[in-house]
Amino acid sequence: MATHDYVIANGTGAAVRSDINGALAAIVSQNSNASEPATMYAYQWWADTTTGLLKIRNAANSAWVTIGTLASANLGLLPLAGGTMTGVLAVTAGTAALPGIAVSGDPNTGIYSPGADQIGIATGGTGRVFVSSAGLVGIGTTGPLALCHVSGGNILLSNAFYLASRNAANNASLSLIGRDTSDNVLIDPDGYGLKVGGTTIVTTSAGRVGIGTTSPSSNLHVSAASGTAIKISETNNGVSGSLQAGSTSVSLGTDTNHSLNFYTNAVERARIDTSGRLLVGTSSVSSSVNQVEVVTASSGVGFSTYSALESALRSSYSAYAGLQLAAYQVDSGAPYTKNVDIVANSDGTVPSQMRFLTKADGAASPTERMRITSTGQSIFFTASTSSSVITRNAAAAGTSIALLIGAHSATGISDGTNSFIVWTNGNVVNTNNSYGAISDVKLKENIVDANSQWDDLKALQVRNYNFKEGQTHTQIGLVAQEVELVSPGLVSESPDRDEEGNDLGTVTKAVNYSVLYMKAVKALQEAMERIESLETRLSALEAA
Repeated sequence: MATHDYVIANGTGAAVRSDINGALAAIVSQNSNASEPATMYAYQWWADTTTGLLKIRNAANSAWVTIGTLASANLGLLPLAGGTMTGVLAVTAGTAALPGIAVSGDPNTGIYSPGADQIGIATGGTGRVFVSSAGLVGIGTTGPLALCHVSGGNILLSNAFYLASRNAANNASLSLIGRDTSDNVLIDPDGYGLKVGGTTIVTTSAGRVGIGTTSPSSNLHVSAASGTAIKISETNNGVSGSLQAGSTSVSLGTDTNHSLNFYTNAVERARIDTSGRLLVGTSSVSSSVNQVEVVTASSGVGFSTYSALESALRSSYSAYAGLQLAAYQVDSGAPYTKNVDIVANSDGTVPSQMRFLTKADGAASPTERMRITSTGQSIFFTASTSSSVITRNAAAAGTSIALLIGAHSATGISDGTNSFIVWTNGNVVNTNNSYGAISDVKLKENIVDANSQWDDLKALQVRNYNFKEGQTHTQIGLVAQEVELVSPGLVSESPDRDEEGNDLGTVTKAVNYSVLYMKAVKALQEAMERIESLETRLSALEAA
């Protein structure tokens, strides 16, 4: 073992010979020594006997590069034929186009890392399979949302197969979906996993679906014990092919005449016969009816055209009651006490009005609350404890969505010219910029000149502010509580109520700006009089 500076110094023959032998000894021993050579060259070898490593100097002659372990076969390196690694193999993260681990001759196919704690598999330079940092596997998606997330394609399972899971004890395989040798697709074929009350679902190679039966006899065949929630293809109420909800309470079926029958509590209540006629309360046509026949315990109403229906309805109801479209009972009153009515009234010739009625708590009968007349006019009547019309909109405050729009020159409900709009921010606009008050002298009395408004106008404090909710822009105006100290008549207050009209115990104050404008007019007149008086005095002084 030796190192050498690889420089042959001048000297006697014996000295030169010794120097050459030292250099050769260093070469054949790869400069083996416990310390690095004193003189180093680029690509120089060094067998570091302290660490047991074989090293080579880098091209810049600035550092040693470790080649392998001296005491290990193949210097501890894997041979081309393969081998076993005992340490970590670290590769570059790579990309889908150039994976960190690629197939020889196919550099765009392999394994790469698209991000921290993630692995991807690429083929042809495109990522195909991904494992997220949470352990979720995505096929066709880089953001899997479940343990296995397939996106952008189908899953194809060929030949006989089973998709299975393990039970909680991890000692039994539970088949969820499988296909047998007859090409029948079975859901829960082994009686485990997906089932409702132990019911197996089968799809046959003929395209039939069986629920509760492995041999479906129709496109959809449901078989279950009597009393289950829904039954199909089972004899019920003396008819075949029934659909039943509950035990015998409600069912739908067809009979040998191919009519569609409706049952409640095992009794037929209505049917649509083979001629397309609707029969209510009867199973056979008792008169010359083309469309509908309704039979009650005491009498029947049959009609075949719209005019016949109209005539029957007019003759069956009083002029005020009209045709009752809806009635809803929510209390424990008499069986026919109605809390809500929607009726189409008749004036004796044709139905001309729609009326809406509600019954207040404790009232003996409903009260008409809204009426739509034959001309489309809408009329509302509200109890004294509730507001008449309330509109609410989810849009933010602004001038793009309206709370109320009025239009003129309309020919129907979808046209007309807008002339009055209330926006969600509270702005009110109209085409004429005109807001008036009823002011005819014939309607007024005790008319006298108003008192001076000069001091009131001077005392008012004009403020800048913005509202806490809905509108954030800066506005100019008055604060009701401050105005109240100067001119209480300008301020009004209203109780805060909930949606049912109940008083919440608080109030909201408002300033009557329309009256304030008139006070301002009066104050302006006073200012004009003062200005004119000053002008007169100034003219007199100038003349003197």
